Amino acid sequence: MKTFLQILLVAIALINTACNTSLLYDPTLRMPTQRVRTSEVQASAAWGMLPETRPGYVAQRRMQHAVMADARAGLSQRVSLQARTWIGIDQDDEFDNVRWGLGGSFLYAIDTADFGWRTYIQPSVGFSAIGNTINGFGGTLNYIVYTPQWNSLQPYFSVGGILGFSSESLHDWGLAPTFHIGSSWEFLQKMGVCVELASVIQINMSEKVTHPILVPTVGFYIRN
Repeated sequence: MKTFLQILLVAIALINTACNTSLLYDPTLRMPTQRVRTSEVQASAAWGMLPETRPGYVAQRRMQHAVMADARAGLSQRVSLQARTWIGIDQDDEFDNVRWGLGGSFLYAIDTADFGWRTYIQPSVGFSAIGNTINGFGGTLNYIVYTPQWNSLQPYFSVGGILGFSSESLHDWGLAPTFHIGSSWEFLQKMGVCVELASVIQINMSEKVTHPILVPTVGFYIRN
């Protein structure tokens, strides 16, 4: 564990920090049919349209194709950890200009039941980068509600918010109220699919600009 942390710190130290263009960030939840239990591990991959932080820098485009991956691990009956990454699919970008990000979160189960109405809280942190340059960072907080299952589908919804900053100046910042609605379906034992639509009201406080953005995603997950 100590060696892993040392390698992680060295890797972060090798990455520059700056801000010069629009970034991609991942506001999605992509919840499984059931929460990850103690000592259980889940991996997932997804495709979606992630928001641009500055549409004015990319011909007013508000979203960009991206692929996402994450891993969840259950620590206790109520708590699970998640690590995630995302990368934009920009056809015109060279490898050195690839837009990507890393993040982490933990999910706290207010209700520990496996069925019926269940509620969760999920705080998250992360950073967005272009090539080897970190351009911004931020955090989210979501209140998530699972409804009773319907015909093997597990619907859920959430309300929350995002707070983000430029790594060049804390005066360059923004926020966004968020709303998610989605459903997961475990079509095989320990393997499932999740479809989600997030609504993000992106407010750039430094530029005094607001952009409503819809974020669709579809993903697959597998657990042990």
